[in-house]
Amino acid sequence: MNENIQIDMAIVVSDLDILDCNFDPQSLLVRLSQLQLTALKESLLEVVADKDGGPQIGDLHINHWHYDISKNTGRFRMHFAIERQFCCSDIESCVVDYVDFTFVKRPDDYLIATAMYFNWSVNN
Repeated sequence: MNENIQIDMAIVVSDLDILDCNFDPQSLLVRLSQLQLTALKESLLEVVADKDGGPQIGDLHINHWHYDISKNTGRFRMHFAIERQFCCSDIESCVVDYVDFTFVKRPDDYLIATAMYFNWSVNN
């Protein structure tokens, strides 16, 4: 288990889409390939110390979107849930967390997003 991880994502999105005043940052998640989405979820689970209940990453959503057109850079926050289902009982558990990304929008229609994630859970 790592205490923190770096997450890098390359997302295909055109300049016109980002500059559209109706741009929905949530659409970035839809643009991720299944392979990218799986890698993202596995990376987030890598820092979870307690594997009881078979933790799964779910409920991904993006907010706090900011894009500086003059610098072609920005940031967003990705929220997610660490969901658990304990097999010996009907108990379910869910913890919500987030990771802050910064990004560079390249002219070749790639948004390169990077984040450092640290699991703040106390593990005694």
